[in-house]
Amino acid sequence: MALAEFGVTGVSDAEKDHLALGWRRLDPWPDVVAGMTRLKQRFTVAALSNGNIALVTEMAKRSGIPWDVILGADFVRTYKPMPVLYDSAPLLLDLVQDRTRLGQMAQQAASLARPQAAEAIVDELLRLGASHG
Repeated sequence: MALAEFGVTGVSDAEKDHLALGWRRLDPWPDVVAGMTRLKQRFTVAALSNGNIALVTEMAKRSGIPWDVILGADFVRTYKPMPVLYDSAPLLLDLVQDRTRLGQMAQQAASLARPQAAEAIVDELLRLGASHG
């Protein structure tokens, strides 16, 4: 176990479980829920995650993230950054138009480390949607 490798001892099984499930207790960036709610007015809002569906569902329930659907590596049996995972979302949601651009946006969103950039992505997706319909 990783704890033993680092000389950590005296951790109970319950404490190990609590640590292992820490991902499920993460808070979203402050602007995420508002930005996703804005996107949801015109688009299907989908999670595309390397995490399993149970993990992402629990995170969403806890923090109020308004996903319409949660997709993940569970469906495609591969992980980010493999293109087949990004390509699977528009196919599963029957969004074949401009699939390449949507995949690029998903990759860009996934790689962001700054919460301020979420607003720019929301604006770009809204612009992209307006040009298609």
